Amino acid sequence: MRYLSPTVAHLRRFAISEAEGLYFQAWAMLDQRDAPDNELLSILLRQALAEAYVEHGTPRSLRKADSLLNWQFDTLQQQAQVGPIHTTILLKTLAHLCWKQQSHEEWRYFAGQALDIARSAGLQHQADQIRRQYVPRLNLKALYPPCPIPDVVLMPTPQ
Repeated sequence: MRYLSPTVAHLRRFAISEAEGLYFQAWAMLDQRDAPDNELLSILLRQALAEAYVEHGTPRSLRKADSLLNWQFDTLQQQAQVGPIHTTILLKTLAHLCWKQQSHEEWRYFAGQALDIARSAGLQHQADQIRRQYVPRLNLKALYPPCPIPDVVLMPTPQ
């Protein structure tokens, strides 16, 4: 399941049916499991498919992504296992969708929310990724400066 988005979505050209096929295979495996993390995995699986739709970029794919992501976002608060990393990932995908749809106000909102959650939760990698991808476009450099790298203390060289 976690390979769905990187495997298919980031290829230059792919058939969306390939992504959907992987999604349905993963969903069938998820249905056969009886595990406490099924709810969380279903959220991540839908997010991966939505990212593939966004990357595909056709009007039909963007509508499918919009439907999947809005449903996910609306029910996110009700999900017990969802943490800040999952919320950040979903918000980043929503921001990506809004960018592709040229919905700049919504894009700004979701990208900013993703960055705020990532920073407040200490998700350094996610915050750096969002910062690199979105902050120049958001024009928020003053609000979100790069996180400082701690000074490295070098041991003196023996003489």
